[in-house]
Amino acid sequence: MSDTRRGTLSGIFIADAAGAPMRSIANAEFVAGLGIAGDRYLAGSGTFSPTAKKPSQEVTLVEAEEVEAFNAAAAVQVRPEDLRRNLIRAVSPAEVPVLA
Repeated sequence: MSDTRRGTLSGIFIADAAGAPMRSIANAEFVAGLGIAGDRYLAGSGTFSPTAKKPSQEVTLVEAEEVEAFNAAAAVQVRPEDLRRNLIRAVSPAEVPVLA
């Protein structure tokens, strides 16, 4: 399947275990149906790992613009790693094609 829609990935964050600090990585290996290599959910040690039905939420995309809008509206400074998710900028997650 070919698709011309594009987004700019602004950060990839993973954690080794539930509650562990998030860390930014420059490159990632995405494992279909499992998640990101090195992340707590692929290892089965995430907070929701015991109750997750596979496939579940292997990767979560968040609009960086929405985080920025929230920060402005709430007069706070949430950092990308505070969300404990992956971020994508310039295209909403609803516009990202799902390849089966």
